[in-house]
Amino acid sequence: MFSRPKKFILSDLNRIEFISAFRKKVRLGHTTEEKIQDVFSLFSNHRKSNLYKQLTITTKHFEAAETIIQTSKNPLRSLDAIHLGIASSGDFILFSFDKIMNQAAEEFNIPTIEI
Repeated sequence: MFSRPKKFILSDLNRIEFISAFRKKVRLGHTTEEKIQDVFSLFSNHRKSNLYKQLTITTKHFEAAETIIQTSKNPLRSLDAIHLGIASSGDFILFSFDKIMNQAAEEFNIPTIEI
């Protein structure tokens, strides 16, 4: 089992995917606009208080993603490959609920916590 992370690390890609996922919940009727705005406000406050470390995506992350998507046995989407490229570039634990991305992470020895 992994030790508890000292700090969560998010990239701008995580932020956009977070917003997209919650906007989808509103469109599907799983939550209300008011509740989602509360979530976004809390997330914004967490970011401003440095609860998360902000990671800048660089060329090395895209190069790692390119290698992963070219060599993986799993049918990865481009954004998933970028997440994996980022995770593979540091001592990061990937949090994911996506079965295929988790399989690819295992393939490349990227520690993963399935949620």
